[in-house]
Amino acid sequence: MNKERVQRLEQLGFVWNQKIAEVDFRFEQLKAFKERFGHCNVTRGWKEDPALAQWCSTQRLYRNKGLLSKERIQRLNQLGFVWDSCRAQTDLRFEQLKAFKERFGHCNVVRGWKENPALARWVNTQRVYRKKGLLSEEQVQRLDQLGFVWSLTSVGETKRTPAL
Repeated sequence: MNKERVQRLEQLGFVWNQKIAEVDFRFEQLKAFKERFGHCNVTRGWKEDPALAQWCSTQRLYRNKGLLSKERIQRLNQLGFVWDSCRAQTDLRFEQLKAFKERFGHCNVVRGWKENPALARWVNTQRVYRKKGLLSEEQVQRLDQLGFVWSLTSVGETKRTPAL
């Protein structure tokens, strides 16, 4: 192909390397996500944009397997990319639970609490996971330090927050 034709194609915005173009496109999507939500923790299964969610999951997987370039890791780090989305989600729920305790004086979020149903589900899940031995000692200690009650059968209804 002669230089003139190459120049004309480039002026039209012709993409020579589709893989690079896709990566750039995903980075732009990730930047927009961060502007909208204030973080880069696009979780697997995000229904609004499954392709971006899948791309983010793939970046995590490739990094864990040592298949992601240093340049891409650096570029993602500069955006504030969340490499451990499970840990980030746990930290978010823990902070929400701390705020709940400051507001209500206890950690007994009832099932179906309309103000934050995700927190209510998470609190219940922590109890179930502990019974099954699926919580790390660190997670148990963090919750214990907050005054988390593992069995609600011993808690009076006066200490439970109504489902608002």
